[in-house]
Amino acid sequence: MISVTNADRVLIKTANLLRSSVRAIDMATRFAGDEFCVVLPETVLFDAAQIAERLRREVSQAEYRSEQNELMGRVSISVGVSSFSPSRQSSHAIIESADRALYQAKTCGRNCVAIYDDPVAGR
Repeated sequence: MISVTNADRVLIKTANLLRSSVRAIDMATRFAGDEFCVVLPETVLFDAAQIAERLRREVSQAEYRSEQNELMGRVSISVGVSSFSPSRQSSHAIIESADRALYQAKTCGRNCVAIYDDPVAGR
């Protein structure tokens, strides 16, 4: 029998919350370790940021319970948002810029959404 740890339960519940909170054309998947990636086709950056904030709020308000049904406490997520642009035309570039935004969200105190600020866009 496979043992499911509390950390596994958090990952599973978070994945399920993300998947159930996006449209059928969107894709929510575990990316690496405790990171997830949500792809939102046909969504402009501003709308993606609003969706990210809604997902962040839903995760922070969810109840996470242990195998013994004990409340494990609140879970929070930090979110980095990026999108296709003239300077980011590959999936690698979008993921890299979203990761930079995620790092910014984590350094700003966590449990928030950060949008990748494209230094080239203003030129």
